[in-house]
Amino acid sequence: MSSDEETNPRCRMDENDIRALSESQVTLRKEVDELKVLCKVLQSEIHSLRDQCAALRSENQQFREKFQQVESRVPLQSMLRISNINVDTEWVANGIVVAGASGPGSAINQLWEPYSVCIDDDDQTIYISDCNNHRVIAWNLNTQIGHVVAGGNGKGIGANQLNSPRNAILDKKTDSLIICDYGNRRIVQWPRQNGKYGQTIKSNIECYGGFAIDDDGYLYASDFVKNKVIRWKEGESEETIVAGGNRDGNALNQLHSPTFIFVDQNRSIYVSDKDNDRVVMWPEGAKEGIIVAGGHGKGNDAIRLKYPYGIVVDRLGTVYVADSWNNRIMRWKKGAQEGSVMISANGREDQLNPLDYPIHLAFDRDGSVYVVNQKNHRILKFLIDSSRSSS
Repeated sequence: MSSDEETNPRCRMDENDIRALSESQVTLRKEVDELKVLCKVLQSEIHSLRDQCAALRSENQQFREKFQQVESRVPLQSMLRISNINVDTEWVANGIVVAGASGPGSAINQLWEPYSVCIDDDDQTIYISDCNNHRVIAWNLNTQIGHVVAGGNGKGIGANQLNSPRNAILDKKTDSLIICDYGNRRIVQWPRQNGKYGQTIKSNIECYGGFAIDDDGYLYASDFVKNKVIRWKEGESEETIVAGGNRDGNALNQLHSPTFIFVDQNRSIYVSDKDNDRVVMWPEGAKEGIIVAGGHGKGNDAIRLKYPYGIVVDRLGTVYVADSWNNRIMRWKKGAQEGSVMISANGREDQLNPLDYPIHLAFDRDGSVYVVNQKNHRILKFLIDSSRSSS
């Protein structure tokens, strides 16, 4: 035995110790290799989870986009499709002026023969087609003045101009207004926020106010001169005639100067057939319409209309009509042979702001009716009369 081994026992190592150490090293190497394999498996699983997360994010984004498309349509249609109005609801006789000062004018607190109103309940804002001022004006319901959101640069055909706009509908999906630019024979889309120019989405059409969008993104427009209603897919040029198109006339497959339209949840199209003094409903794919209001010639009794314009249809099938020349808003229950007067210029001495050529109407989410009182250059709001209405 060497002197070092004698003085330091730790240095002494027999073959068994060496063998045990070697086996330990082998075991450690195996464990390291196993850990490396496990790491690779974990890395693979992590990559797989990342891919799954990416796929879920993509699916979530697609869902959000689809939801936003539906959500963007719901506010639009809820301005029109009212489901919470009892068929026996009554409204107060006196309207509240919510837009427009006395007399016509071009100041931002005035209107000049407005044609339509569109309500955004979320923003408490109404959008008005201010026809003779060649602009669309937004009016917050808590203010006394509006601000121009489209046109307002004089009558003209330029991209920053309008010519006698008849209707403006809010499309929240694109945060834009879609406008029937009647005098320019076109339909334009105008950014709602700080938009300086509009983009033509349909030309060579005499859209007298009849425009609608359904929940699937189809656009509808009436042609006042060609006596038809067309439908096309948003972003596409191919169009289909869905009502009329058989020259002017009073047969059930004809229209005569159609103005405003309404599309319900079943894609049935309701048309204000102005010169036939009736409202006609065309189910999807139908070759002719069904008279749902008027249709007995001009008159002011319960079965007649005289030059109907704006229409709204609720989910019960009740039709609400701006009976312009009779200075009244009429209601036709589904299947009824005659209508009832909702609001009128009844000549009562205590009536404030009587109707004078009401041309369009819209409902807010509370069931209040907004009426475009054209010849008084105002928008009136009529509240539900809770003392006379069924719950």
